[in-house]
Amino acid sequence: MNKNLVAQETTTTGTGTYIVSGSIGGRQTFADAFANGDANIPYCVTNLADEWEFGLGTWTEGSLELSRDVVLSSTNSDAAVSWAAGTKRIYVVAHADVSMPAVRHTVSAVPPTVDRDGTEGYGQGSFWIDTGSGYTLFICVDASTGAAVWVRMAGFRSGNDIFTYGVTGEDNQRVRFSVAEALLAFGYAVLSTDGPVPSSFLAGSNDGGTSFGVGGVVTGMLTTTNATPANLAFEGDSGTHGGIPVGDHHATLLVDGVVTAVQDDGSAGKSWHIRGMAKSVSGTASLEGTPAVTAVDDFGTVTGWDVTLVVSGNDVLVQATGASSTNIAWSMSLNTARAGWESA
Repeated sequence: MNKNLVAQETTTTGTGTYIVSGSIGGRQTFADAFANGDANIPYCVTNLADEWEFGLGTWTEGSLELSRDVVLSSTNSDAAVSWAAGTKRIYVVAHADVSMPAVRHTVSAVPPTVDRDGTEGYGQGSFWIDTGSGYTLFICVDASTGAAVWVRMAGFRSGNDIFTYGVTGEDNQRVRFSVAEALLAFGYAVLSTDGPVPSSFLAGSNDGGTSFGVGGVVTGMLTTTNATPANLAFEGDSGTHGGIPVGDHHATLLVDGVVTAVQDDGSAGKSWHIRGMAKSVSGTASLEGTPAVTAVDDFGTVTGWDVTLVVSGNDVLVQATGASSTNIAWSMSLNTARAGWESA
């Protein structure tokens, strides 16, 4: 939470909670600007000489205290400064690592956990992009200490752009956007897209978010050089292979689309219609029955070429099998529909 022109003094020593005092001409006091319990306040403390500390704190009205919940950077190797006796200035000021409103956003190879909460600078609206599971987007909806709630969105990467679905607007309105558009709204630079672009998705809810229904079109590609099964990627290369999340609690997912493939010298090619259903029960995903895969047409020698649907973790992916010592380009376009419940 940020406020304009807030500054006072503090004589706090050591690494304890800051107690503010006094007033500075032309500036608000913390008591003027904040209500008791206001959190994620971006502060800077300096002795106006050679020591300073940036962080995020929580305001306590009765004792005129600002806690040091998170130290973002400091002259003490980015740890809390142990202040000597004397008067310091304490300001409310933006930090380069924190967007306004003051919440942290993170890109990490692991998903967020319940302890990624307000004490670490996260708050409602914080983004977390998990690069280790197909570029999945999480949004924090509750930053309570030790019990943070992060909502998992579907994540797809295309080149340098990341797309999501599963977000509903006020009054249960349908919304459609890419993560890039969402980040842009928070003042982040948006990288260009340099690969096949999965379409944005439509999302809707009938009861404010407990149940949900989402759907849209996903595109992707893959190049194979042998007969080892491989998953088509939801991005512009064959690196990280993101999937379509089935759901974190109880959900169903229907996939219905087409896959086409061609050999590098143009001597062979084949196309399929693929359809299947997956379910998630208490967060455990599985295919329901055997996916229906029908060859549409082919030419040349396509012995062994095949496609199917597979489940990996909580995601559904399209898996392709090519031929030994044969370069084959694969492309897919999938219509999807997903319904479910976020909680029991």
